[in-house]
Amino acid sequence: MTTGKTELITIALADSIDSILQQVRNAKAEHVDIFMPEGSISLQSRKTCDRLRETANREGIELTLYTSDPKVVKAALTCQMMVVEIEPSVVGSKPAPAAAAPAPPVAPVSPEEDFLASLEGLPTASTTDRLQTSSSVSKPIASQPIPKPAPQQPRSEIDDWADALDSLSVASTAGETGLRQHEQARGNDNWDFDGFNDFSDTLSGDSATVTAPPARPRIRPEDIELTSDDLHRQDAKARRARSEQKRADEKAELKQQNAPKRNYPLWGMLILAAIAIAALLWFLFGNRGVSGVTVLVRPAPSLGGQTYQDVRLNYQADPISEPSSAAIQGRLITVPISVPVRGTVITATEQPDQAAAGRLEVYNRNTQAYPIPANTRVKVLNAAGEEIVFLTQGEVTIPEASSSITGVTNGVGAIQIVASAGGTRYNMPASGDVIWTIEGYEGALFAINSEPVQGGTTALLKLPTEADWLPLLPQAVAQFRSAIPAQMQTVLQEGEVLADVNFLPNVDDLTQDPSLYDVQTRPVAGTDGDFELIVTANFQGLAVRGNFAEQLNRALPNALRIKDPSFSTDTSSIVKSEVRLDDSGASLLLATVEVAPKTNLGLPDSTKLKIAESIKGLTPAEAMLQLQALRESGLIGDIVSVPEVERLPLDPAEINVQVQE
Repeated sequence: MTTGKTELITIALADSIDSILQQVRNAKAEHVDIFMPEGSISLQSRKTCDRLRETANREGIELTLYTSDPKVVKAALTCQMMVVEIEPSVVGSKPAPAAAAPAPPVAPVSPEEDFLASLEGLPTASTTDRLQTSSSVSKPIASQPIPKPAPQQPRSEIDDWADALDSLSVASTAGETGLRQHEQARGNDNWDFDGFNDFSDTLSGDSATVTAPPARPRIRPEDIELTSDDLHRQDAKARRARSEQKRADEKAELKQQNAPKRNYPLWGMLILAAIAIAALLWFLFGNRGVSGVTVLVRPAPSLGGQTYQDVRLNYQADPISEPSSAAIQGRLITVPISVPVRGTVITATEQPDQAAAGRLEVYNRNTQAYPIPANTRVKVLNAAGEEIVFLTQGEVTIPEASSSITGVTNGVGAIQIVASAGGTRYNMPASGDVIWTIEGYEGALFAINSEPVQGGTTALLKLPTEADWLPLLPQAVAQFRSAIPAQMQTVLQEGEVLADVNFLPNVDDLTQDPSLYDVQTRPVAGTDGDFELIVTANFQGLAVRGNFAEQLNRALPNALRIKDPSFSTDTSSIVKSEVRLDDSGASLLLATVEVAPKTNLGLPDSTKLKIAESIKGLTPAEAMLQLQALRESGLIGDIVSVPEVERLPLDPAEINVQVQE
């Protein structure tokens, strides 16, 4: 937000236009005066002056330029900026030494004192340079000195200002009255010299009455070099006048805004609506094509052609300056790319849920007790004939057997067991048969389960297996073809484009080599067995600087001459090429190039018309696919370029098909 004050900023020789703009904004003043020393190049061009003027207008800042540099003055005049041209001799003059008695040391000379001393050294002038202004340029222009006008002729405003300044040497009070009269006389003039009042006070010595000195020379405004302190002491009355003028302008603008709006007739509004609808319809339906586009292709293969395999092209980061080089300016980029594919589980999978548990009765037929530690394995065959394993819970000691007259009584104990895994296959019905085996105690202990062992459960879950996602890989490969260029664009640096080469690995190899990709699956919530397959692979491509097609047109003939010294572009044309990255890790491209003898026939007009008919009205991507099909059919060779337009023209006659030999 700007204030009503005036600020002075002094520009250094090394300041850029951006630095000057920032200093003007930081001043936060309604009026900013800029002192530009001679030799500063920041505002010597119309372009930079236009930027300064546009920024000041946008911020509501009034600018005045003080400079002795003729280039800055010329540029500012061209841009219609307020500029005061300062004479270099005046700015650079030194005060003459005074012939006075030696004085005691004093403080260093201030900028104001140095400025006043410069004014004392000015040469005496008997005439006053007049200032001329124009309606388009706000810069005072010095004209040739002319005699002072006779009393009966109208006096100019500059003469009034000069007389008021001279009168200050007699009395400060009289000088102030003269300047006030001058201000009233000039009215709404664009030139504002009120900022020099303080300098007039300084020249008069701030005293009420002073002996009239010899006549001083007339000082031109453009000869005065202002400092920041000088401008800070400008008359507050002038600033108040500008503030009042600004408020008056705001009131006038508000009054104009509140004025009753003109009522347009209904028929006028209908005409405007019809024009708008017609423009919209033309934009939606009439602007479907661009006239006069050119499609460049190579000639069709002819008899006597030859194919070269593994033509070597190097790529490097440095610019290629040698016309006979077979290298491409580019760098290798590696990007992990993922594509999602959706599928459905065909067969549900049994997923163990809870483990079965129970109690076994253990009998000891020996005369010694047997301790059974925890996690001792207990085995049994289930109804399906599978051997299942349980583990004991806690340590238990089975007592020894006892004997009597009637016979031997077995020692009896009980152990708790739990299945080693979950599932219904571990559930066992109650049985009195000896079917359990305690590992490590075979022959000494035997066990039965008089109660069922139960609690094992199995959940049927639709979990994707390899049999479910393997058939989806071809769909993923198809998505990779479009996803690779799009995702590689995200890692390109400024000025780089993606080269038209085959990526590594070849997407067709993904279905044959599982080591080239990584697979993840995740269920789709709210569905019965749907899942998402995410296939990820690291692909390599080539990022090049500039136009890859132009570089290839230069590099391929040079590489063919290295491979076959008899090859000549004067007699042979490259009709087809396919470039791929070398998978050995070297900075190398390998190309398969098909050449054919040059002919003077080119493409018949009927063939060109057929090509134009096949691509009319298509987008560039659709046209490229159609041209690729024509290339495979042998009608044309390589596609050199397709114009970057929204759609090709609907009229085939507006599509110019050219053959590049």
